Amino acid sequence: MPEFVIEILKYLIPSLVVFLTAYFVLSKMLENGLKRQEMERRLAQRNESLPIRLQAYERLALFLERISPQHLLSRNQGDFATAPEQHIVLINSVRMEFEHNITQQLYVSRKVWMVVRAATEETITIINRVAGSLPSDASGRDLIRAVFEYVIESETSPTDDALELLHQEAKELF
Repeated sequence: MPEFVIEILKYLIPSLVVFLTAYFVLSKMLENGLKRQEMERRLAQRNESLPIRLQAYERLALFLERISPQHLLSRNQGDFATAPEQHIVLINSVRMEFEHNITQQLYVSRKVWMVVRAATEETITIINRVAGSLPSDASGRDLIRAVFEYVIESETSPTDDALELLHQEAKELF
């Protein structure tokens, strides 16, 4: 019997070694193939979403430019409006622009979106602060002039930092 067992082991051990080697090699190949497929799928998905993300950055850049005080005021000049009427027009313009672009938050980082929101709120705060400092009989032109003066004195627009961050993050996509 011992010779018979030794003969069987002579064939069985090499067969087991070959089987285990083939099993591990094939399982690694299959695992790597699945990883490669996943990487290819992610790359394809990224390539498909890149144009959408770039469009979101473009729209937010346009939004920030449109609500910057200098552009906002030049677009919303009411020749015969009172300061309170002009104040409402300006605030509504900023809010409408924001609401029009609110879905873009899906395509940018949370940090960029928070900075865009902060720039929007700061623009509204500036308009509110300046409008509150004017006499009750001030004209719309007085409000526009006062906001311009406020922005010139502060030397920066509330949208400048947001635009800078937006540009930086958009460049990282390439």
